[in-house]
Amino acid sequence: IMRHNYLMSFHQDDWNDLQLIRKITDTPVSQLLRESLRQIVKTKKEDISQRRKTRTSITNMVNY
Repeated sequence: IMRHNYLMSFHQDDWNDLQLIRKITDTPVSQLLRESLRQIVKTKKEDISQRRKTRTSITNMVNY
């Protein structure tokens, strides 16, 4: 398994929210971040796919 280490800082409010969720769910921050990243990637891919479909549809309508 390839791992990448990425150093980043958090706004205090975001960090407080993460800590609160961690305490309530007993889930490590690293797992919360992984879950969040997966959700972001999924959402962005769906958005990109929808934009491509829309662009293709519009192009086909114009060229028709």
